[in-house]
Amino acid sequence: MSSIIKLPLFEKTSASARPNEKGRAKADFRPNPFVVGEENYVLCSAAYEVLGNFPKSFSMVFHAPFGFGKTHLVEGLFVAWLAQNPDCEGKFASAADFAKAWAAAQRSQTTKEFLDKYKNIDMFVLEDLHEIVKNTAAQEQLVTMMDQFAQRGVKLIFSSAQSPTLLPLLPKLTSRLKEGICIPILEPSVDARQEILLLEKHASRVAFSPDATSALAELSAKTQMTIFDMLNAQKQLDFQRKTAAQDIVTFASVKKFFTEKSQRSNVSIADIAKIVAKYYKVRLADIRSRSRRATLVTTRGIVYYLARRLTNATLQEIGEYFGGRDHTTILHGCTQIEMLVKNDESVRQSLEHLTSELRPISNPPAPDDRPASRKGKKGGETD
Repeated sequence: MSSIIKLPLFEKTSASARPNEKGRAKADFRPNPFVVGEENYVLCSAAYEVLGNFPKSFSMVFHAPFGFGKTHLVEGLFVAWLAQNPDCEGKFASAADFAKAWAAAQRSQTTKEFLDKYKNIDMFVLEDLHEIVKNTAAQEQLVTMMDQFAQRGVKLIFSSAQSPTLLPLLPKLTSRLKEGICIPILEPSVDARQEILLLEKHASRVAFSPDATSALAELSAKTQMTIFDMLNAQKQLDFQRKTAAQDIVTFASVKKFFTEKSQRSNVSIADIAKIVAKYYKVRLADIRSRSRRATLVTTRGIVYYLARRLTNATLQEIGEYFGGRDHTTILHGCTQIEMLVKNDESVRQSLEHLTSELRPISNPPAPDDRPASRKGKKGGETD
């Protein structure tokens, strides 16, 4: 029996798939399963409490670095819950949007209208909690609302890049979050990775041999690729197949892809900054400056983001390269780029290009170490 579980989540089928407004269940939902291996069975149990229409109020925080599916999970749970509860209402917001909306309401003296939007909801999902670490006013308001939600039995779900205990939040907000359940999304196993690759929404768009899929799952796990990166690799390999006029991506193609990447030297923060500066045609000195010009803020954030993904540098070390910036500044910059990756195709393509130029993948297996066949075993998602 396979150890893989597919959580029966949903997504909206409309062009605007992100459930960012209160919504009653409609017929525009389609299945969007979330793959869970043994390493994430605790997560699975918590998700089934939500899907099982757990009668009492609860608070859950799902946390993981970018690329392991927390957005997929919390959005999918929200939409699936709405589909199961057509007479209920829910609210889904990113922490950044929540903070901006609260600040705007205070400026315009429309706080009552802001709060009215949350008055009758049965579920509240706040995505990317780490985005408000520097916004004390938003944290204060969230604490007040959480107390009110608890009295009304509202179900609360949060996502975060880190455990709330590691974020520099207000102590009283951390305390309330700790009263709920904090669940990490752990790195998927080889079997889970293969099942992700075999999901229809991914496999139907590419042409891979079974051995090639197994190889990509195993080598992506060995080199600690995020799921986001693994799926990008799947797309890149299929693009190479089309360019070479081949019928199918083979085991040899996957091995060559990883071998070529492994031959690149390890990159440093300085290497990343230089290549990003060249790509965006800006001066390296300007990227490292204190300028708040919009183009430089975005470009600088891309360096932060790539440094976090492609090096072992800490937030503090990245901050030091940029003149001693605070670690929360680096984290905030990374978060902004994560949002652009989700919503801006041009940024996503640029990052895929830069990543393919920079990503160091070390210690691939020897060319003749063929991954074991996984026929009959499922393996093959998630952000």
